[in-house]
Amino acid sequence: DCLLSRGLGDVYKRQIYNVEAYLEQCIRSVLEQSYGEFELILVDDGSKDKSGEIVDRLAQTDRRIVPFHQKNQGVAAARNTGLDHSKGRYAAFLDGDDWYHPDFLEKMEAALEAGDGQLASCCFEAVGVEHPPQVKTLKAAVVDRREAMQLLMGYNSFNGYVWNKLFDLQIIRNHHIRFQSNYPACEDAMFVGNYLYYCNRIHITEDILHCYRQVRSGANRGRYAAKTVYDPKWMSVFEMTEYMAKLYHDEAVSAACRIHEVREAGIVLRSMEAAGYHGADYVRLKDILHRGAHLFYQDPNSGYSQKLSVFLSCISPKLEWVIWKLRNRK
Repeated sequence: DCLLSRGLGDVYKRQIYNVEAYLEQCIRSVLEQSYGEFELILVDDGSKDKSGEIVDRLAQTDRRIVPFHQKNQGVAAARNTGLDHSKGRYAAFLDGDDWYHPDFLEKMEAALEAGDGQLASCCFEAVGVEHPPQVKTLKAAVVDRREAMQLLMGYNSFNGYVWNKLFDLQIIRNHHIRFQSNYPACEDAMFVGNYLYYCNRIHITEDILHCYRQVRSGANRGRYAAKTVYDPKWMSVFEMTEYMAKLYHDEAVSAACRIHEVREAGIVLRSMEAAGYHGADYVRLKDILHRGAHLFYQDPNSGYSQKLSVFLSCISPKLEWVIWKLRNRK
């Protein structure tokens, strides 16, 4: 994951863990940036493949690479290691299987420098699977923290991702913003939401500057693919929305959190049905659906198919799962 500044920046690898097939492409996409003054912090989070060897080999070829090796602790700890050792002005985060377009750093820094902003966000291209998730591509804009939080909770090219953004390290340091491992399904959104609380101007560029590799075994694709295994970690999404609503104490942000909860509840209920799980979490999500569905139906940024899915889930999560399987069968 990546940091940069005038004269010195840092680019950290997020958690490098068993991504040897993609890692060198990822690292070289940073080394070949049109903006050349940065430090690349590579955190090997206890990989069992040859990722650590790749990190050390490339570190010998470029003085801008600073490698770290640690026992496997997860993505939050790996990213925090990068933050602990950063020296630059700005920070960006890049996963070990993704890559940048050549002018990512240059354009993202220019967006902040030109408009006295505290955060820059770009569009991205999803690659790697036959039918990647479709998200709304945002036009160039400058927004405040309330608008940014509404976008974070939406389904668009801003969202809660950290890897398509450039952060001001001074804000991170001054307010002790960290990645939190107790939110395993939404560590990114927690970090971005906490960061946005201290921002006034957020710059959104419509340039596609990041390539996001989707793999069928990815951390959250099981939620969307309705695998027959329900993972309780997905419930941390709903802890995150409750936290953000209380933190911002703003009507518009709270409404965005409720809409996000409804969308996620429908998706997770689908996997619960596939797994045959009908415990306390199932009951909780059904309640979230029924309490917030009216807000979701009224939301102009939610698509027709999403609203139909929520409507069916309110009638019967099992019915929605069966219809979803029919619509998505190969």
